[in-house]
Amino acid sequence: MDRLLVDRLTISKNGLREGLFFEQFWHHLVYPVVADVRRFSVLNMARVYSYQKAHASHVRYLATRLFNQLAPLHGYGSAERELLDAAALLHDLGTIISYDDHHKHSQTLIINSGLPGFSPRETALIALLTRYHRKGRPTADSFISLLQEGDDTLLVRLAAILRLAEFLERGRNANVDDVTAVWTDQTLHLTLLADEYPAVELWEAERNAASLMEIAFERKLIVESTAVPDIQFGL
Repeated sequence: MDRLLVDRLTISKNGLREGLFFEQFWHHLVYPVVADVRRFSVLNMARVYSYQKAHASHVRYLATRLFNQLAPLHGYGSAERELLDAAALLHDLGTIISYDDHHKHSQTLIINSGLPGFSPRETALIALLTRYHRKGRPTADSFISLLQEGDDTLLVRLAAILRLAEFLERGRNANVDDVTAVWTDQTLHLTLLADEYPAVELWEAERNAASLMEIAFERKLIVESTAVPDIQFGL
């Protein structure tokens, strides 16, 4: 390093076999074959573990919509949105092992397989987001040494958004088309846009995701829908 006058170096996790593969199978493709290594890593892992594309994509859409609208509250930008995006696509990978505790299996698959292009810190955060997409209070656990100051808050806020998006897609039929958010100093008001009344999604979101959202954004969560029940009961 002294002779080369450099102060840092990057060690590739790939080796000769990857180079041989690229030369044999990708030599005819226009360079760069993979324009975005990070995006390719996420999609490649999702496909390897047979992710449910329609469900994962809609969870990602709802999570992104929530993230973007709540930006004035959380103050994060494109780097944090990319982590949320990756976690949304990968959150259910663990079902390939077992549905029971699949959130834990998703974390294990991500950590053990790795995500080329992402730093150890980013990989840990993505894995933790998948770990807490269903339940539990997010904590860094054994990854604390990889995280930076403020990442504990980041983890809670992104996990809250991902969890809410997951339960707004609980029926796995994209019944909730979109979501809008407005807030005061005391409340966070979400309106679900849907053609049919999202009874299951409302119930699941309030039961499983509301408390973490309230912790993350320090406001009482109110969730309503533009659609109304087909049958309304009066007194």
